[in-house]
Amino acid sequence: MHCFRVKAVLCLFVLLLLCGCAKQGYPPGGPMDKIGPVIVSVYPLPEATGISGSVKPWIILDEYPNRNTVESSIFISPEPEEGFDVKIRGKRITVIFKQELPINRTVVVTFGAGISDQVGNQMAESYVLAFSTGDNVDNASISGYIEGMENPGAVWVWGYPLESFAEPDPRLNKAPYATQPDLEGSFTLSYLPKGSYRIFAVTETRRNRLWDSERESIALPPRDVPALEDQMVSINLKMHSVDLIPPSFRGAEAISRQTIRLSFDEPVAALKADISAMTERGQTLGIIDVYQNPADSNAVLLTTGIQREGDVYHFEIDNLCDLAGNEADSLIFEVDGSTEIDTVGPHFTWSSPSNGETGVVWGDAVLIGFSESITTTTIPAAVRITVRDSAVVEGKWSFPSSNLGKLEPSEPFENAEYHTVTVYCDSVKDIFGNTSPDSVGTFGFTTADVENTGVFSGQVANAPQELRIIATGIEAGGAWEEAVLEDGAFRFNDLPASLYSLTLYRDLDGNDRFSPGIIEPFTFAEPFKIWSDTLRVRSRWETGDFNLYWEASDDSSYFNRAKSE
Repeated sequence: MHCFRVKAVLCLFVLLLLCGCAKQGYPPGGPMDKIGPVIVSVYPLPEATGISGSVKPWIILDEYPNRNTVESSIFISPEPEEGFDVKIRGKRITVIFKQELPINRTVVVTFGAGISDQVGNQMAESYVLAFSTGDNVDNASISGYIEGMENPGAVWVWGYPLESFAEPDPRLNKAPYATQPDLEGSFTLSYLPKGSYRIFAVTETRRNRLWDSERESIALPPRDVPALEDQMVSINLKMHSVDLIPPSFRGAEAISRQTIRLSFDEPVAALKADISAMTERGQTLGIIDVYQNPADSNAVLLTTGIQREGDVYHFEIDNLCDLAGNEADSLIFEVDGSTEIDTVGPHFTWSSPSNGETGVVWGDAVLIGFSESITTTTIPAAVRITVRDSAVVEGKWSFPSSNLGKLEPSEPFENAEYHTVTVYCDSVKDIFGNTSPDSVGTFGFTTADVENTGVFSGQVANAPQELRIIATGIEAGGAWEEAVLEDGAFRFNDLPASLYSLTLYRDLDGNDRFSPGIIEPFTFAEPFKIWSDTLRVRSRWETGDFNLYWEASDDSSYFNRAKSE
């Protein structure tokens, strides 16, 4: 009995001891870790000088890193010729250079924001550790903002000194200076030698310090910028995917004695292409018209003179581009002539607004697309737009191409109403006199409610030429764009009530949209600026006297002025 009591007391003591030693903290299911690693210690000290060329820089984090994210997130500027290794021991990350660092050199080790903890939380921002093997640390810098990042942890900002790279190509040249943006898109390239730089931002998924144009997005700069010690120059960049591959020709066929169809592997812009055709005997086949079916943008349709049986036509096409502006090499091909007479009329294939579209602006035009060239005089009587089954919308017709009709309403559409567009196809004829085999085609759209819209107007100080403003709805969605007048005034009518962000850009090429630049031949992006404050547009109210400004440093010509000064 005494033995039993002793054992019981011992068991109780052990149980109490275990409970007392249990780890204190959140039980399973407690608060989720959403904070990335934080650097708590570094070596050498930031901006230290006189550092040995055999130094092994390190950082210590407040938690264990995910080893798979570390090495690819470290960048050394300038990049060591023999490379470097990374050693991870616990929470310490050490950089080991494979050769001794040169003397009198500023070395910048960037521990990128891509470094994450064990559950995938990334560092809030990159950490830049700079030191010098000489007596001074380079201290020039360039800052900026990146718009349109999908994965900040994969985005790198690359800086190329123009003294070393006359025309840097991120596909071929590794940048000697780099950093990563923070989660909001802001970045600073610091500890640079003074000079002129070309800056790129790249979503680098392959981790090879080069841009893969087929898989990785890029932001081209609006200008080259100076790195200065006494002034922080800023630059805005916009990420976009780049298509550098020209369209590939798939084939051609004569579908009637006066129609030839060309097919490509992607949508093309063919209306400005130079197209010629002739027989083996040197007789020219006239090209009467070039057009495209909006519903089949990979194809180009040619209306030709009458082809002859047995003739083979030799075609040559120049200046044909895809929608990204990539020009195909001169195309040379043959097509067997056809004697088939076109006996089938046009099909109604496309419309804008699309069927069921809502929020249509009251003054928007209605476009009707067909499968082939039409006799334009048959369109006005064949298309009827009604609202509430009775009121007929009148307007003026024009024809952007031979198979596309455009109706601009004489009066704004009815407010917040469903509009029905009826196309009496059997009244539409192609240019050969064939009536459409279809009977009636219909679609409808709903206009926005003017009672839920407001007006936004104001002035842009120091506005350059070709300046435009984009108002993007944060709550209601959609984007509206207006030009800024020569005196800097602007006005948006009938904006849906919402909270808006504002972007200003210079439409330097006059194409009525932001141009992100071209890598080959290199062309700068158009300069843009995102206004820091949001704008609230209220129903039936004008938000007027809204003042914006365009600084000299926002302009693409700023750097040229800075150099001359």
